[in-house]
Amino acid sequence: MRIVVATDLEAASARAVELAAAMARRLGDTLVLVHAFEWRSGAYGMSFETMMSEVTERARGFTETRLRNAAAALRDTGLTVEEKLLDAPVAEAIAEVGNEAGVRLIVLGTHAHSAPARLVLGSVSERVAMLSARPVLVAKAGLPVHQAAWSNEPRPLRIAVAIDASTASHAAVAWVRDLMRAIPCEITAMHAYHPADEAARLGMWSAFRDADDAVAGMLMRKL
Repeated sequence: MRIVVATDLEAASARAVELAAAMARRLGDTLVLVHAFEWRSGAYGMSFETMMSEVTERARGFTETRLRNAAAALRDTGLTVEEKLLDAPVAEAIAEVGNEAGVRLIVLGTHAHSAPARLVLGSVSERVAMLSARPVLVAKAGLPVHQAAWSNEPRPLRIAVAIDASTASHAAVAWVRDLMRAIPCEITAMHAYHPADEAARLGMWSAFRDADDAVAGMLMRKL
């Protein structure tokens, strides 16, 4: 199996690469390091485009060297690593590789954007989740790092799974079930509900004040 991790070759994606490497090491998977080199042509006159094409090629070559070096550093830790440099928009490039056969998971980092920027641009992680048929794990920058120790120890991986009646929830449960066949996991299943809505759905309006415990009991049995 393969784990795909997106990198911008900067500090912003270091957390995602570290997390993906730890999971690949523990699972015995191949790590696929992906970088999207996006150049939007056609925005200027032909003479400017001709001049910029040489600059772009040099920049691409420099980026390719950095990606190759990053992959080599990960191989030095004992991992099997592939690198892919794609000329495409970031989200589309990541999803394209993620949808290939044998991919277990896509790992992404986060980038800080203002609220207006998020409204206009959205986020790469959200778009990848929409475009990809694979699970997407978002590694938030700045959190404590525990994966390095976990990847080298036999202790179980702790996973929290949000459950409802949706198809997406069933897919998440199925993915976790498959993961449990590969490594020991400690699962916490969670379901959030609104007492009034659930009481109405279950026909308990007449005894609503006393129904919350009964509703919670029924939901726990389903959970």
